Amino acid sequence: MWVFLFFSNITVSLTAAQSLNEKCTLNLKL
Repeated sequence: MWVFLFFSNITVSLTAAQSLNEKCTLNLKL
């Protein structure tokens, strides 16, 4: 159970970082 929470937290952090990178690239293009 703890391991599952740990991995789910990592995936959430990765997706959040990915969306932030996409927003940054869009802002740079503008």
